[in-house]
Amino acid sequence: MDKERCDGCGFCIPNCEEGALKVVDGKLQIIEELCDGLGACVGTCPKGALQVIERDTPNLGVETDASYIRELGKTNPEKATKVGFSAQSVMKHSEYQEEKSDLSQWPIKLELVPARAPFLKQSNLLVVADCVPFAYKSFHRELLNGRKIVIGCPKFGPIKLYLQKLVEILGSADLRSLEVVRMEVPCCGALTQIAGKAVEISKKDTQMKETIISIKGKNWFQRVHSHPLD
Repeated sequence: MDKERCDGCGFCIPNCEEGALKVVDGKLQIIEELCDGLGACVGTCPKGALQVIERDTPNLGVETDASYIRELGKTNPEKATKVGFSAQSVMKHSEYQEEKSDLSQWPIKLELVPARAPFLKQSNLLVVADCVPFAYKSFHRELLNGRKIVIGCPKFGPIKLYLQKLVEILGSADLRSLEVVRMEVPCCGALTQIAGKAVEISKKDTQMKETIISIKGKNWFQRVHSHPLD
């Protein structure tokens, strides 16, 4: 900030989301520990008194970050809260890195998966409503692990194509197991009906299992269909 050019008009202040600018005794002051260098304030200064410059800063460890957040809370609680959330995310990042996807194939959309794809041979197949992985946090670990998957929406998807594709898969893949995983909402029940009809048409002695997930993300219940539509 060029103090000679600044006249303390304050036009720049509303553009700083970080709260790093304030006018004191007729001149702008920058609270450097709050400034993130975005520069949204620069173009709003009618006097051209602001510019963004680069400089080296020390690397902050987790302990230093925590101390910084505590000190920041004394002057700018809102900013401290924002920074705190970021710090928590950073500290948990290593945990997230350890979590690996259990997806073992591509594609996964039912209309795109080749019925004779090699990865379907003698697989344990999940037929999944595409909302399920978003609603059920443990989907990868508890349901997808070790299985192949096809996904679709029984409300908006191409139903006839779904049925045709599942009949083809059942006829050629020699599946070890078939499980439908759907949401508890009524429209999602059509996915079970489609899969059951496919088993019936294919005339395969395939036992079909159904898992229903509640909209709150919990496993509601499971049932086994010894006959396609039991």
